[in-house]
Formats: sequence, structure tokens, C-alpha cells
Amino acid sequence: MRRHLGSAVNPVSHRTRPSQQLKLRGITLQCNATPSPTLAPAADPLLIKAVEALFTFPPMFALAAKSARKKIVDRGASMGLDFGAEIDTLAQVDWEELVQAATDPAVAAEAAQNPRYAYYRAPFHAYHTGNLCIEAALEVNVAAKSVHATVMDPAGKVVDPE
Repeated sequence: MRRHLGSAVNPVSHRTRPSQQLKLRGITLQCNATPSPTLAPAADPLLIKAVEALFTFPPMFALAAKSARKKIVDRGASMGLDFGAEIDTLAQVDWEELVQAATDPAVAAEAAQNPRYAYYRAPFHAYHTGNLCIEAALEVNVAAKSVHATVMDPAGKVVDPE
């Protein structure tokens, strides 16, 4: 059985050799990707560090997060999504109590000390306590629909491919 993966543009497509094949559990996957002439050049590492440093300044982080969130909410509203209603429905549950009941204190203490997990506790997008906070969990589905609608529909109007 042979399946073609097509030539979808992705960040690593410029590293893929044309007609590269991979055999996996009796299925041959073939990639016919070719380098895209529209790939953006690599970002300047100095610029990246400057932007990262800028976002460590709390007022700048707050301004950027507020602006980005507004764009996501406005885009969702233009597609018929009601952020407030979806989040309010989920917020009716006492998530703090449920999370506490499901948390193993020994594992939580170990994770809190492990630098590998610091990324998840660092400010991320609009969440000052990290990407795994309850606020992020309440917003993830409705925000993902808004942000990723163009993956399902190039016109950006259809949220669900089904």
C-alpha cells in the first residue's frame, strides 16, 4: 500500500528530499515535497533576543497579550463564535477543586523543582502563570477555532471541517 503525503508547505519542507520514502508497518509513505521559493529567511538571532527581552517587561507583555487576545476574539466573533458564552459555560465548574483532587502532591512537587517543566509555568501568550493554567484550559477550544479556522477553510469562515 502506498500513500502520498503531497507537498504541503511546512517548516521543514526545505530539508526534505524529493520522493523520500518511509516504510511504516507495511505501509510505504512517500513525500514528494519540493523546496518552496517563498520560505522566509531565518530570523536574526539578535532580533529574536531583543523581542524576547522586550516581552520580559511586564507592561509590554500585558499590552501585547491584550492586543493579541482582542484580535483572536474579534476574529472569532466574525465567524460567529461567542467567546464569553463558551468560557462562561466551562467556568461554571469548580476546576480548582477538580484539579486539586486529581493532583498527586509528590509528582507536583517534583515537577515544580524540575527545570525541564519551567517552560510550562512561564508566562505564555496571555497567561502570566503559564500555558497549563485553568484560564488557558477554559479558552483553548474557542481560541483554537478562531486561530486555526484557515487550516480548515482558506476563507477562514468554516470552523469545523465536518
